Amino acid sequence: MHKGDTICITHAGRQYLVNVTDTKPDDQICVNETDLNTEFDPPLDYVEPKPVPLKPTKSTIERAAKAEDDKKVEEMVAKLTRLDGKPISDKQKQDLLKKIKEKEAEANLDFDPRKFKLKHGIRGADEGTKPVFGAKGTRL
Repeated sequence: MHKGDTICITHAGRQYLVNVTDTKPDDQICVNETDLNTEFDPPLDYVEPKPVPLKPTKSTIERAAKAEDDKKVEEMVAKLTRLDGKPISDKQKQDLLKKIKEKEAEANLDFDPRKFKLKHGIRGADEGTKPVFGAKGTRL
């Protein structure tokens, strides 16, 4: 066997081509009735699979939400100081977080179902037209 040779190995009906990239101690070796240590390089046509993103678990979502809340509170705490010079307590931080959550809830209140209530359960009833049922416009 020489350095640079290609060996064809058939297994389970498939042919595998193996390139000899290195031989020790010389560039040519005899492999008849000998123990042979082999090391394999990645295949030349091998494409590494893309990592599959893991679905976030409930605990990771909760940790991410808690970290985001802590960041918001710390940003607010950095702006605030107590008159007595003491650091802000955990109870005060919880109160700040509640206020932040309330402001976010008010800002995200885009839909008010009372504004979009249907009269008589029929869309277009307030436009002054009578509701029409059936294929030819006949009332049922």
